[in-house]
Amino acid sequence: MNKSSKFAMFIALATIAYSGNSYALETENCWHGQYGNVIKNGTNELCWKNNIINSQENFSELSTNKIKSNKIVIKKSIFFDFDSSNIKTESRILLNETIDYYKSNKNNVNKITTIGHSDSTGNESYNKRLSERRAIEAEKYLANNGIDSKLLEINSFGSKIPIASNDTPEGRSKNRRVDIEIISEKNRKN
Repeated sequence: MNKSSKFAMFIALATIAYSGNSYALETENCWHGQYGNVIKNGTNELCWKNNIINSQENFSELSTNKIKSNKIVIKKSIFFDFDSSNIKTESRILLNETIDYYKSNKNNVNKITTIGHSDSTGNESYNKRLSERRAIEAEKYLANNGIDSKLLEINSFGSKIPIASNDTPEGRSKNRRVDIEIISEKNRKN
């Protein structure tokens, strides 16, 4: 790490430490200090962001990110109980939203990927298999409910990509998930 990067890191950490009781209230995905100020990096260019794409409280909302003028990526997450690949009732709502999106945009959808994750409890080879089972269950649900299986793809990462700390029960519950990524194009010609 070069000297200016170290200095920027020091300033950012000092800002967080100075705010004392600063809390990570997410507004427009940026952290705010106790006085409502946006916490920025040392060069005052970027805000500190929360890496949680969808929390359990707002899991039914679509998160849309445009990546080119004609491509759209939609990301959602469903959550699982400890050491389970059974799809929860509340997760079926989100999966059904994915199915509805597919049915109303069938000609524009390029790919739907289910990406399995786990918390860090247990050994990594077990977690990798568990995350794969979760991704497969989500994929099966989508295929059994009308999504063309040729568009479906699975991936699994075990506990390698957490969205929250594995040091707390709440954080571990957020890491036990399947991320669903829909890639589609506006007005695609077949």
